[in-house]
Amino acid sequence: EPPPTPMPEFESPAPAVGASVSEKAADDHSVATIVMAQRDRLRARCDALEAERDSFKRELQVQVASAESLKSDNTKLYEKVRYLQSYSSNSGVGPRGRGAAADRD
Repeated sequence: EPPPTPMPEFESPAPAVGASVSEKAADDHSVATIVMAQRDRLRARCDALEAERDSFKRELQVQVASAESLKSDNTKLYEKVRYLQSYSSNSGVGPRGRGAAADRD
C-alpha cells in the first residue's frame, strides 16, 4: 500500500460525521464566549460613561450655583455703586459735587 500523500494546505480533510457535531458545539461555545466577553466590555464601558456623566452633572451644578452667586454679588455691587453715585450727585459731595463746582470757579 503506498503511503498517503500529504494534503495541500488550502484543502481541509472532509469532516467525519461524529466530529462535525462536536466541532459545531465547540464553535457555538467559542462564539458564545466571544459574545459574552463583548457584552462584558460594553457593560464596563457603559458604567464608565455613566460615572463620567454623573461627574459632569455634579460639576455643572457647582458651576451653575457659582454663576448664580456671582450674578447676585454683581447685582448688589451695581446697586451700591448706583446708590453712591446718586448720593454724591445729590449732596454735592464727591467728584460730581463740590469737585465739579470747584473746577467751575
